[in-house]
Amino acid sequence: MVDVIRAVFKLNPQNLLPGVQLLACGVWVLLLVAGLWSIASQPFTREAKLFWAAIIIFLPMVGLTIYCLYCLPKADWGAFEGFKATITSPKLKHAANRPQPVPNRHRGAVGKAT
Repeated sequence: MVDVIRAVFKLNPQNLLPGVQLLACGVWVLLLVAGLWSIASQPFTREAKLFWAAIIIFLPMVGLTIYCLYCLPKADWGAFEGFKATITSPKLKHAANRPQPVPNRHRGAVGKAT
């Protein structure tokens, strides 16, 4: 299995199909646009925006990784608060304390009591 994974990431001629190259370019362009959009929306100075844009453009994956490591700790994660389901909610507390139904194992094959 390790050999298969290594073969995929090597630059062998059988891995450099035009479709694979086009897909890789498309993914890179999407990441580039997303990174530049993120830089434009940040409250950086103009020089800082140009610096980060140059880093992302001229160091393709490394630059984007560095930018993510720089900006993710400062990100506003408030939009994801709704995804947490905590037991402190009154509805969830009530549901957690409610007894669960026990399956009836004494029924016949057609659902009638035996």
